[in-house]
Amino acid sequence: MERLTFLSCEKISDAATNTKTYLLRLPQCIEPNELKPGRYIAINHPDRSGTAQQRNYSITAVRDINQIEITVKRTGNNGVSDTLYSNVGCGSLLCFSNVGGNITSDSIIAYRHVLMLAGGIGITLPIALIRSLVELESKDKPIPRVTLLVSSPTIASIPFLAELLALAFRSNWFNVRFFITRESIDTHSHHFTGGRLVKLSLPDSVPVDAAVICGSHGFSVAQQVLVKELNHNIPCFIEAFSSVEQSEPAAEHSPLTTVCARSNQQDHHFQVSSGQTLLDALEANQVPIRSQCRSGICGSCRIKVISGACKRAPDFSLSTTELEAGFALACCTYAEGGELSIEI
Repeated sequence: MERLTFLSCEKISDAATNTKTYLLRLPQCIEPNELKPGRYIAINHPDRSGTAQQRNYSITAVRDINQIEITVKRTGNNGVSDTLYSNVGCGSLLCFSNVGGNITSDSIIAYRHVLMLAGGIGITLPIALIRSLVELESKDKPIPRVTLLVSSPTIASIPFLAELLALAFRSNWFNVRFFITRESIDTHSHHFTGGRLVKLSLPDSVPVDAAVICGSHGFSVAQQVLVKELNHNIPCFIEAFSSVEQSEPAAEHSPLTTVCARSNQQDHHFQVSSGQTLLDALEANQVPIRSQCRSGICGSCRIKVISGACKRAPDFSLSTTELEAGFALACCTYAEGGELSIEI
């Protein structure tokens, strides 16, 4: 049975650009064995419009009995994460309903080499598991080798960057590589690579016997395909968050949106349903637009919303400044009825 209770915020720290870590105290009624890094807590909180929503946040660390950490990224889509980021301070109370999820260090401890793939804020699940493995290693427990591949728009937007690099330098069981999609890389470090995470980036020369994938739905699907190409029998532990934070199932007779898309000085007019991405609609109507990853990572399908209402999914490419200027990724954008005008 779902229970509603409150937890208090005791400390806030910056994890990366537009990303904060919150130290939260849970009530004593929560069993300590429920609070394992990698599981999540379901927080009930309003979005920017004041509509109450429930969102799940990974437990990235357990610091004390009934004291946990979560990490929240400001996405710019006016959802729950944005209001948490802007409004929650030390002493704030948050309403939560339950602890869930079943991916913990227990899930991967028996494997020899675990490949972890994270997109943007999807790093929260891998960091939770990695921290648990560090603790087990300190107790002389056997742990698997871990290769972590992270996709991020910029270096500054990578949460836990210093912690991950420090671990890679001092340990013989952990390696990490960062794939930077939105800025040029001028470094000789093998830990940083410009561009998207693609098949050749996977450690296919090293036997991997399990994979952990966390990111948007599109990212998770794409990375699972790459992992299965590496070895079809590899078990995958997947945590995918919704592509649109405030999305709801489309009604059977959802309203159509009339879209005017300007491309190369030419206007294209067509209609799109609320459950279809603008990228799919543009391609279906033969409107020229670049695309690659289709999961909010590469930034190829960038458009500008001139007027009209739409839902923007969290992505790993656009900056807050770009979002505020009206830019969006067609693969992560859904029309909301009426008329919508965009530029490509």
